[in-house]
Amino acid sequence: MNFRKMSAALALAGVVSVTSTAHALTILGTGAGALVGNDLTDLGNNGNKNTYVGAGNLAGFDAVFFSSNEPGFNGGEFAFNVFDNAVGGGNAKWCCGAGAGNPITPQIVGANFSTTHGPIVLSSFTLTSSNDTPTRDPRVWTLEGSNNTTTGLDGTWTAIYNRNITGSADWTARNQVIRYSALDGDVFLTNQSFTAFRLNTTATGATSGAFHALNEIELFGAAPPPIPEPASFGLLALAGLALARRRRTA
Repeated sequence: MNFRKMSAALALAGVVSVTSTAHALTILGTGAGALVGNDLTDLGNNGNKNTYVGAGNLAGFDAVFFSSNEPGFNGGEFAFNVFDNAVGGGNAKWCCGAGAGNPITPQIVGANFSTTHGPIVLSSFTLTSSNDTPTRDPRVWTLEGSNNTTTGLDGTWTAIYNRNITGSADWTARNQVIRYSALDGDVFLTNQSFTAFRLNTTATGATSGAFHALNEIELFGAAPPPIPEPASFGLLALAGLALARRRRTA
């Protein structure tokens, strides 16, 4: 299905596709009902943020979370609330106010799968806007992957997807879920597999007060395909040679 036909089909299904330069963004709707669900951080949608204590007890979640600011669930709209499958105000979202101004102090939040899923090739993700104040929406941000981080703030990180839209943000409504996916015609910068992923935001539209907010992040992908053993290449070559000989003698 080409992109125009896919967009038409999505529109009939109540899903809106918005195309911008080199990006095709799919608006899935607003509220928790628009989330895809069963994402990599919470397979089965059974995470319990009230008993999550990180690597010692994932409490139903399928990753170890990290953040550069306000790590934890609940609290004063803490960072890990972006993984709780809830959309709305209060402790359903992450809202932070340190280091205001643009460019802002980088706001980083992510998930490490090294002890749960192992390497993953990211195929799509969703981001959900906060319930209020559009100027707090991320405008300059990068979705990144790493294979050697231990804290989420160290190691080597590779850009998978980035946005730089200083005049506005992608969201057109509050509590709005947007999907970024190659299946929708979007462009990912790499198809490399990673054990950890993070959202790194460096600018919003706010200039004072609480300058950054986000409601939810969902990550989707799968383990990379296995690399054939060297012996299998030899068997394939022999099979091809045998087939060629039969054709010549036929």
